Amino acid sequence: MKNILLFIALISTVTYGQKLSYQDIEDSNRRPSTRNVSEYISKDGISFKEGETLTIGEPSGDLDRYAYIIKMDAIGSIEPVDITARDWVSEIIKFKMDGSRRQGWEIVAVTKTKLGLARYYIDLESAIEYGEIKTSLLSREDAIDKLKEAKDLLDLEMMTQKEYDALKEKLTPIIMDK
Repeated sequence: MKNILLFIALISTVTYGQKLSYQDIEDSNRRPSTRNVSEYISKDGISFKEGETLTIGEPSGDLDRYAYIIKMDAIGSIEPVDITARDWVSEIIKFKMDGSRRQGWEIVAVTKTKLGLARYYIDLESAIEYGEIKTSLLSREDAIDKLKEAKDLLDLEMMTQKEYDALKEKLTPIIMDK
C-alpha cells in the first residue's frame, strides 16, 4: 500500500508543471531546474506558458537578424534568424535554462518554426527588452503616443476629462520609467 501511495505522489509531482519567475532565477545561487516548468513569469510580469503562443517582433541585430532568437535544426546546427520570421506566431514547446554561475542564468523558450523541422530558441528577457517578441506591455514611446492621442480626443470633446485623467494615471508610471 505504501508503494502505491508513493507512486501516486510521484506521478502527481511529475505531471503538474511548475511556475518559474525571473525573481526565482535572480534569487538563486545555483542553477534553477527547468524540469517540469510549464510557466515562466518575466521581469515585467508577463506570463509565458507551454502550449501558448508568442509573436516574433522586429529584429534588433545587424543585417535584419535577430540577436536573441536563434534557430536550431534537428541535427543541432545553429543558424541566425532573419527578418522573414517577423510576425510569426510561434507555439512554446518548453523552457530551458542557459548560462553559468559566473555569467548568470537566463530562461530560454523553445518554440516551433514555420516549417516545424527546426526550433527557435528565444532568450525571453532580452527579446522582450529589445522588442524581438511582441508583448502586451507598452513601451515608453507607445505610452506617450497614446497619451497625446487621448489629449487630442479630449480637446475635440470626444473623451471626458475623467476618462483622460484615468488614462493619464495609468500611463504615467510607464512614461516616467517607474
